[in-house]
Amino acid sequence: MAFSFSNIFSTKQQALADDSMDPNGYGNRYAKGLSLLNRAGSMVNTGMGLYANRVASSMAANRLNMSAMWQQLQASNIETNAAEQSNAIRNELLNNMASTNAFFAARGFDVSSAEDANIVSRRRAGNDLLNLRSQSKLDAIAMRAAAAQTRSDASVGRAMGRFERAGIEGDLFKQGVNFVSGLRGLL
Repeated sequence: MAFSFSNIFSTKQQALADDSMDPNGYGNRYAKGLSLLNRAGSMVNTGMGLYANRVASSMAANRLNMSAMWQQLQASNIETNAAEQSNAIRNELLNNMASTNAFFAARGFDVSSAEDANIVSRRRAGNDLLNLRSQSKLDAIAMRAAAAQTRSDASVGRAMGRFERAGIEGDLFKQGVNFVSGLRGLL
């Protein structure tokens, strides 16, 4: 018979598996113990992955909810700025009308002539106010819609995290069943 390493390895494996060489079965129990330890480590790793997934999905959803709150605040800010700009336009209109009345009175013109000039100023200010109100309403609506979409994204992200965790929990359950069956085999 020729010498080969495979003969030596197969003989050693047979010797470990043979109860006559190991009457107490320590070699086999040792191998099973290592297998159980490996399964337990796998379960711990899966459990840590489950926790990490929960934390990550929760953090992502919270970040999106904070973004939605910020967008909502921006929408309110747009409306506040529009109100301030409207007040500034009205004040400018009143100042222009007073200047026009004073100008026409100083020149000795009739008040009705000043009123004609004031009508033009009022019309321009009205158009400016209408444009400002319309644009600010559109901007605020768009910002609130973006906030609603962001909140929806947060809900979807949270649901997807739950779905992924359910799969991980299923894997963890399978690993637990394998661990218990291996433990039974060891005892």
